[in-house]
Amino acid sequence: MPSSPNSDTGLFVEHSVARLIETALLEQQARYMVATGGPEPAPGTGLLRIGSAQAGFRGVGHPSNRVTAFGMSEPVTPDQIDAAEAFFRERAEACRVDACPLADQSLFDLLRLRGYTLNSLTNVLVRTCPSPHEDLSSTDGVVVRRIGPESAEVFSQTLTKGFHGDQEPPPVYRGIAKLCFSIPEARPMLAEIDGRPVGGGTVEFIGEVACLYGAATIEAFRKRGVQTALLRHRLKLVRDEAATGSAIRVVMIQTRPGSESERNIVRAGFRLAYTRPQLVRTV
Repeated sequence: MPSSPNSDTGLFVEHSVARLIETALLEQQARYMVATGGPEPAPGTGLLRIGSAQAGFRGVGHPSNRVTAFGMSEPVTPDQIDAAEAFFRERAEACRVDACPLADQSLFDLLRLRGYTLNSLTNVLVRTCPSPHEDLSSTDGVVVRRIGPESAEVFSQTLTKGFHGDQEPPPVYRGIAKLCFSIPEARPMLAEIDGRPVGGGTVEFIGEVACLYGAATIEAFRKRGVQTALLRHRLKLVRDEAATGSAIRVVMIQTRPGSESERNIVRAGFRLAYTRPQLVRTV
């Protein structure tokens, strides 16, 4: 009998697991800085390692513009904050810090003293790798398939419509979904109903972490099981990857707190690990 997805997927998130997650996101940020096939990198694109943390910039307003993993492996010093702020000041961008709540207290003390304010909150949800007995059967009427670079334009158009509807996306987001095709560890996939593309999403393998991200469904096809189908198909890929010998400890996904999609994510066996604030200061 297939197991319930919620019966044995729990994962206690102590500091070592949080560090694993935040370090994986650091690596993902680095991969996207050099990815090709989408928008051309803007002047100033690059990375700066700051101890075990990292600052990244790929153009004004780009979602990868932030500092990742501060305080996850050692206390944060004023000089390190200075370095991050100088990096973004040179690029006329605010300094945004993804501050994991399990980071060293020095991070929060220093950011408070410098007047950082809350920019956003992100829920980080995690689960274990699916077992061979977990039911990940397909959703009726929805076909999900892994795609290659030849489908990059369709994938990009589908996600753009899923995220932005009929509105024109900001310039920095145009074609951004195509970048994953140049990352060998990423597995983009397309969801179809009656042969029509209706949604998409990606899973990326980063060491011991499988990261699910970038999923969207075109509005006219929501509430028809597309998100569930994308979740299950990506979890199948995680299970298949683990079967080849990959030591996947954590499967993770990030959402806005209280978003409608979070309900389906929890049904797929994920549990809230922590809510991460992004703190910002104009420099």
